[in-house]
Amino acid sequence: MKKIGITTTIKIAETSSISADAVAGNYDLALYSWGVAPVGDPDYFVSSHFLSNGTYASTWLRYSNPQVDKWILEARAETDKEKRAELYEMIQEQVQNDAVLVCIAYKNEIDGLSPNLKGFEIYPNEYTFITKEMELA
Repeated sequence: MKKIGITTTIKIAETSSISADAVAGNYDLALYSWGVAPVGDPDYFVSSHFLSNGTYASTWLRYSNPQVDKWILEARAETDKEKRAELYEMIQEQVQNDAVLVCIAYKNEIDGLSPNLKGFEIYPNEYTFITKEMELA
């Protein structure tokens, strides 16, 4: 950062301290890890982070965009999968343009398996659960 003329001070903190500082607005830039909930639906993350009254939107991020709010509420109520996907795509594009979060990495699940394990499945949200279909053969 110094090479491009930005003075920085790095503070390494416990999660509770990061949370308190974020809610209080005591930062200019923060690096933090967020993962999606294993619900298989985009509404959880999108609503908590980008809906004006969402848990993180209203505290950590201080983000409010009436158009994004409208799209989130429409997507939440939409039953047509294609229309819903279009709305979430528009939401993602807008929040990217607004630079609400700058994602620098994406976690991929990597699993090593015994050839004797049957019924193992990686779900689309990359969370794996032990299910009754899994067994050692």
